[in-house]
Amino acid sequence: MIVIVRDHQQQSYIEMLNAESEETIWKQDCDEPNTWATPSIVSHGGSTQIIIPGSNKIRSYNLNIGEILWQWRGLTGNPISCPVVKNGVIYCMTGYEGHALLALPLSARGDITGSNQIIWSAKRGTPYIPSPVFYDRLLFYTQSNQALLTCADASNGRIMLDRECLRALPNVYASLVGAAGRVYMPGRKGTTLVLKRGREFEVLATNKLNDSISASPALTGDQLFLRGEQFLYCLAKTF
Repeated sequence: MIVIVRDHQQQSYIEMLNAESEETIWKQDCDEPNTWATPSIVSHGGSTQIIIPGSNKIRSYNLNIGEILWQWRGLTGNPISCPVVKNGVIYCMTGYEGHALLALPLSARGDITGSNQIIWSAKRGTPYIPSPVFYDRLLFYTQSNQALLTCADASNGRIMLDRECLRALPNVYASLVGAAGRVYMPGRKGTTLVLKRGREFEVLATNKLNDSISASPALTGDQLFLRGEQFLYCLAKTF
């Protein structure tokens, strides 16, 4: 199946297509303006959910029939960051026209806005374009498109690093990635910071490419791929 989300200024909707026949399996209209976030698809409690952050509401749909499983009103407008899912919790963030972070349980049902089902929330330091990274019980994310790094305990929202200024990076569009005990943060001017994964701020390396980088890094094996404005780069250990 193929999921298509069309949240825009006219009638917005989500549509599920059969990948072979191209026929519509189900389609649901929704009351949403522009939304840019890629949905998260996750199995939990015997069903598969499609979770879409919206300016009006975060909604979770049943993959097979399109039924809304749960929804929550509480993000700011124009979501772009992709949700992060781990251990039965989804973390949704927005950083345009304000800041919002919601940690919500996948087991929720119905309209849970204002209920005590929310696990924790935050109202500052959240990203606009970049997506966060969940790495070994920690959430790393930037403020808006700025090089201001926050690290939070994913279980309770306790802040370990509070908008730490990364002076080597002017601004950030690419999403953060983590591997081998490190968090990688490319800036738009071609500099990538390599940070130690931990509750304290430590820069392990500052690497510079003579290029502009807005795309998120990709990891496979011991290789790191960066897509610049001019070139595609593969960085790997040499032997």
